[in-house]
Amino acid sequence: MMVIDGIIIETPLTTLVVEGVFYLLLFFKEGKALFWYDKTGGKIEFFTKGGKHPTNGKVLRPAIQKIIRKYVFGEE
Repeated sequence: MMVIDGIIIETPLTTLVVEGVFYLLLFFKEGKALFWYDKTGGKIEFFTKGGKHPTNGKVLRPAIQKIIRKYVFGEE
C-alpha cells in the first residue's frame, strides 16, 4: 500500500514496473524526482508535487532512488 497526495493506493506501483526499466521513467524524468515524500512516525507518504505537507507543515523532500527502492520496492 502507498499513499500519494493523501490517496491510498492499494495496488503497489511495483506491479506496473518491469525489472526497473520503467522505474526511472515512472519516478524520475530527466534525472529529476517526480514524487516528493514525508516520513513522520515511521509512516511514509508520497506526493506528486513539492511544497509542504498538508497537515503537519513539514517541507516535502524529493524522493531519491534510495527512498524509492526502500519504501516502494522493499529493497534494503
